[in-house]
Amino acid sequence: MWLLDWLSGFIYNRLFGWKLPDDEPTSQLSWGWFVPIIILIYITAYILASISLYIFCLITHLPGNFASKRVPGTAMIIIAHPDDEVMFFGPILHNLRRLGWRVKLLCVTTGNHYGHGDIRIKELNKSWMLMGFNSKSAVIIDHKDLKDDPMIKWDIDILSANIKYHIDEITPDVIITFDRHGISGHFNHISLYECIATLQRNLELPRHCTAYRLYTVSLSRKYRCFLDMIISVTES
Repeated sequence: MWLLDWLSGFIYNRLFGWKLPDDEPTSQLSWGWFVPIIILIYITAYILASISLYIFCLITHLPGNFASKRVPGTAMIIIAHPDDEVMFFGPILHNLRRLGWRVKLLCVTTGNHYGHGDIRIKELNKSWMLMGFNSKSAVIIDHKDLKDDPMIKWDIDILSANIKYHIDEITPDVIITFDRHGISGHFNHISLYECIATLQRNLELPRHCTAYRLYTVSLSRKYRCFLDMIISVTES
């Protein structure tokens, strides 16, 4: 009882700049519980709704993306570094594989910014196979002018020439990469968006190919876990 009294007084003090009298009888303070109780009910309802939606999506395999709306074809995922495929494209890859798409992975660098390129190449290959894909469907460019560096935007001409070579070789139905904000703000990620946007603007992608991008959300949404399900499903 005293905890609720203290909590209600604290909230009123913070919100309205005044507090309930300390000498007022407890029975007369019951109305002061209104705000914290409403907040608690709202938070509880939101959490329960999010968990319910999360479980529903798991049970029904609700993809919430293009993959379920098209006839399976060839999808090309373009990433900047080993581990991007898991950190940023894991759910997409899972749905593509489940729905019968042929998936090709194009990675620009070996992730050698800290000198661990050889290790990260092995990690990429193992990760790719653990997700159920053939190791031969993952290719690393590793061009000397396209270095792994979070503060460097790659030369679009060099990047476009290298990526277009693999696009022309694979002729994918779908290309998926980062958006203009790079999800984490990494300049290498942003360069990939600019590259694909340039190729699309110049009509250099295959005619039947559609380009998709990830969507960067605010920092607060990134760490809500399943609590962000309502917003994500609504936006998709």
